[in-house]
Amino acid sequence: MRIAIASDFHLGYDWGGERQEDSFEAAEEVLKRAVEKADALILAGDIFDTRTPKQEIIARAIRIFKGLKMRESEAKIVEVKKRNGKSISNPLALKGFPVITIYGTHERRTRGSVNPVELMEEAGYLVCLHGEVAILEKAGERVAIHGISGVPEIYARDVFRELRPRPVEGIKNIFMFHQSVKGFVYMDDDSPTLTLEDLPKGFDLIIDGHIHWANETKIGNTLFLIPGSTVTTQVRKTEAAIPKYMYYYDTLSGKLEKEELESPRKAFYIELDVTGRSGKEIKELVISSINEKLSFVDALEKIPLVRVVLKGVVNENVKAMGLEEIVKAFEGRAIVNMAKKLITKDEMEKRERFVEAVQSSETAESIFARVMQRRLRDVGLPQAFLDVIELLADGEIEKAESVAREAVRGPETREKLKDPEKSAAASDLLKEPEGKNSDSTLSRSEVGTALSDKTEENDGAENKVKNNEQKQTKMTGKLTDFI
Repeated sequence: MRIAIASDFHLGYDWGGERQEDSFEAAEEVLKRAVEKADALILAGDIFDTRTPKQEIIARAIRIFKGLKMRESEAKIVEVKKRNGKSISNPLALKGFPVITIYGTHERRTRGSVNPVELMEEAGYLVCLHGEVAILEKAGERVAIHGISGVPEIYARDVFRELRPRPVEGIKNIFMFHQSVKGFVYMDDDSPTLTLEDLPKGFDLIIDGHIHWANETKIGNTLFLIPGSTVTTQVRKTEAAIPKYMYYYDTLSGKLEKEELESPRKAFYIELDVTGRSGKEIKELVISSINEKLSFVDALEKIPLVRVVLKGVVNENVKAMGLEEIVKAFEGRAIVNMAKKLITKDEMEKRERFVEAVQSSETAESIFARVMQRRLRDVGLPQAFLDVIELLADGEIEKAESVAREAVRGPETREKLKDPEKSAAASDLLKEPEGKNSDSTLSRSEVGTALSDKTEENDGAENKVKNNEQKQTKMTGKLTDFI
C-alpha cells in the first residue's frame, strides 16, 4: 500500500490579504498528487488556520475535499475503532479516496464544541481520530492508522499516558500526533513536555504535525517523520532553508519518499548585524541584501517572502527609526517583513551588570522566589502560599496547584481575604512597583528586560522561570477536557 502524507494546510491563512490563496493552492496540489500516486492520504493536523473559520473558508475546503469522494481507490477504510463504543456518524466518510486525519492546535476547541475538522467528518469528507484507530485494507493487506489530536503542550505527556496508543498485532502500524517534541520545537515558547522517549513503542512509522519544517529520523526501528507545513505562515530561519514537501510511505518496503511541492512561495530569511551603523547605512544594507536574494527568483514565480532581522548595538535614534519605506519599496516584487532586535549601549551595559550579578550570586529562580515571598509576607497570607512560589520555581507545577487549592480552602486564608486591605494587596502582588527594587540596583522592568535577553543566550535557570510562567498561563481546563 502507498500512503500519501502531509500536514498543516492552514486553510484560510491570511484570509482577505495578499496571500489568501496560498493555503488552498498548496492543499489542492497535495490532494491532486495523492489521488494520482497513492492509495490513501494521511493529514497530521491544522488543516484549518483557526478554530472557527469563516463559512467561505469551510466552503472552499469542502470543494477541495469533495473531489476525493468522486475518486475510487483500491484501499478502503474497513473499520474505525472510535472510543466509548461510538461509530462514524456519516458512512460517506468511509467512501471514495480514503482521507484520515487528526485535528491540530489551531483547530482544537473546548470540550463539547465541534471543531472544523470534526465538522468535515460529520459531512463525510474525512475520518478524524483522537485516541482512535482506522484500519485500511488493500488486496488483503491491512494497515492500522492511529491518531492523537493536538492538545495543550502542558497536558501532552499525560494525554499520551492516558490514551496509551498500542500497535495492532500482525499488521503495519502508523501513529500520528500534533505536538512539539523536545529537540523538535516549532516556537520558542512551546515548552514541550514530550520527549522522543514518551512516544509510543512498536510502531513502524510515527508522524508529527505542528512543526512547519520537514525532518526525518529514526527512533530504533521506527521511522519518525515531520512532514512540515505546506504553507509558510512565519518566515523562520530553519523553515526558509527547507522546501515544502509531501511524502509517500510504502507499507511493504517500509520506505519513505518525499516530493517537493511547486505551489508554495519561496521564502528568504536575512539576518544582519548593524552594530555601529547609521540609519542611512542600515537602509542601504537592507535594500542590497534583499535585492541579492531576489536575483534567485524567476520572474514567473510567485512573489517571494522576505524576512529581515536587524541585530546589534546602535544609538537610540537608529533603534527608533521606521522601516516602512523599505517594505513599500519592494511592493510588487516581494512581501517584506522587518524585525528589529537592536539594543543601545546603555541597555547592553545594564544587561551585562544583571548577568554578572546573577552569575556571581543568586539564580533567577531564587531572585524571583525571594522577591515574591517577601511581598506575600507583606500581604500576610499563610505559609502555604510561600511554598507555592518555591514549587513553581522548581518546576513542580502540579504540586504547586495542589498546595494552592488546599490553601484557598483553609479558614486562615478566607479570614485574611475578608479584610479589604489584604484582598486588595493580594491582587496587586504582581503590579510594577514604583522606583527601584530594594534588593537590586535595577528596576523590575530592567530586570525583566535583562532576564529576557539572557534566556536567548543561556539555557540555564532563567529559561526555567520563563517556561514556568508560560506553563501557568496555559493551564486552563482539565486533563479530562483533552482525552
